[in-house]
Amino acid sequence: MSSPEYAQVEKPFLDQLQALGWAHLEGDTGVPYLTERESFRQFVFLRALRGSFLQASLSPEGQRPGKHRSSRSRQFTTFSARSTGT
Repeated sequence: MSSPEYAQVEKPFLDQLQALGWAHLEGDTGVPYLTERESFRQFVFLRALRGSFLQASLSPEGQRPGKHRSSRSRQFTTFSARSTGT
């Protein structure tokens, strides 16, 4: 049984995002890998981010960028969330 908050707020918002082209991954609060994470402290979905960057950098013909592009444009830095102790 779903809560009124889910039925009246979360579900309509998820439906709206999906209609705009966003993907929704049904998760489980105890299983982070169902949402493509290593842990729930990970808030950036690196695989999706890399795929989006690659897709955005393709030429109109669908070719990958040439060697003239810096390899830095394909490097990612990750940061882990830390508790501030406050």
